[in-house]
Amino acid sequence: MAALAVLAPALGDAAPVPFLAVAGLAFFGVRDGEWFETLALPGDRDEERLYGFVAFSLAAAGLALFASLPRAPLPYAALAAATLSVGFGRLGRELVGSRSTDEFVLVAGYVAGGTLGAVAGQGAVLAQTGGLVSVGAATGGVTATLPGVGFLAAVAALTAALVRSLVFSRDAHITVILVAFAVWGFIALDPGVTVALVAFGLGVTVALGYVSVALGTASVSG
Repeated sequence: MAALAVLAPALGDAAPVPFLAVAGLAFFGVRDGEWFETLALPGDRDEERLYGFVAFSLAAAGLALFASLPRAPLPYAALAAATLSVGFGRLGRELVGSRSTDEFVLVAGYVAGGTLGAVAGQGAVLAQTGGLVSVGAATGGVTATLPGVGFLAAVAALTAALVRSLVFSRDAHITVILVAFAVWGFIALDPGVTVALVAFGLGVTVALGYVSVALGTASVSG
């Protein structure tokens, strides 16, 4: 469902429609069976409704609507990065969760999946809106460079992992909204991003994170 965000540039004002359709189908049409078990979040089984999935779909629809507004619209890249970082992040966590219950491994799976999803989403958006203009510093904005795409994907995935640790796991709708606005903020700042700078920044992040966890001053996500 998160992958529907990449269709937003082509759909324009109709961008929210697929998300609303999925939300309606999930709410009224899926009460049990394999699809229900696959999509159900904690608490959904007790209520026999995909409330978590539906809330995420409606949040994505709201962001898609916001992206189609004529005044200061939410960038399509932010929409794609946010929805796919959360969607693929959950997928990555589930995949590694079948082999390990260690929290560090689970968070790493979430961040890795979220980053890959956000990169793919931005790439699909760029393919529809003009593509990459540069590999180096941002001549067409941070969203139009390869380092910029990687940077925004990392921002989306790390923010999603942090927010997810602060809310209930079924509150993906809260996570996707906060991630979208975080990515939008960095797009608005339009930093000059290079490969070396992104690599250095991620290295510092990992190093400080490891020290914080080792000292017990932060959770794995923190």
